[in-house]
Amino acid sequence: MRTLPIALASLALLGTAAAATLALQGVDNTRFPDLFGARQKQLTATRVDLASAVANAEKTSGGKAFSATLADGGERWEIVAFAGDVEHKVSIDAVSGAVVSNTPTTAVALPGETAAGDPQKSASGLVWYDLKVGGGEQPAGPSTKVKVHYTGWLLDGKKFDSSVDRGEPIDFPLNGVIKGWTEGVGSMKVGGKRKLVIPANLGYGSRATGIIPANGVLVFDVELIAIVK
Repeated sequence: MRTLPIALASLALLGTAAAATLALQGVDNTRFPDLFGARQKQLTATRVDLASAVANAEKTSGGKAFSATLADGGERWEIVAFAGDVEHKVSIDAVSGAVVSNTPTTAVALPGETAAGDPQKSASGLVWYDLKVGGGEQPAGPSTKVKVHYTGWLLDGKKFDSSVDRGEPIDFPLNGVIKGWTEGVGSMKVGGKRKLVIPANLGYGSRATGIIPANGVLVFDVELIAIVK
């Protein structure tokens, strides 16, 4: 097959590019929406930036933000946040920063034993249900060593660990585990069973651990069997 000299080949490519340029110039761009201009108008109307809106939504809901959308021409931030097992839809005025609304949705079905009644929640964001209130001793402090049976799940029902399945409870000092356990088991009494819903900041945070994703919410059914002397 005959090949063109390099100079002629370059001219041929240039001709193709020139034809493509002319074709583009012939397109009627007025038929397309001015997306860039529309977004610029939204940002101009917005006085509250995304980081500030998210921080406000998390403070209002007591949870962690999952998604954020700028709505109504840049006048309002719509943010979805999760506090334990409850989803909150928070609207933030993008001009003033005021909370327009905070709407919690129905709690999702949690894996493990059925939890009845309203959950309890601490200032840290830990959520728990007392499945059975114990009548025994309560841990004296974070250095107390306890014996427990437990099963842990992700919110979607995936089980990632269980001393129950292994048939052997575990012993550990309360200050040697994740913060959600230190707090949640630390306020139980021997003989009690509790469902803990642990936000990421009290669990493994932004670290992915095994099948636990980064920023994963954890659910545990925990039975406090004894305080180890």
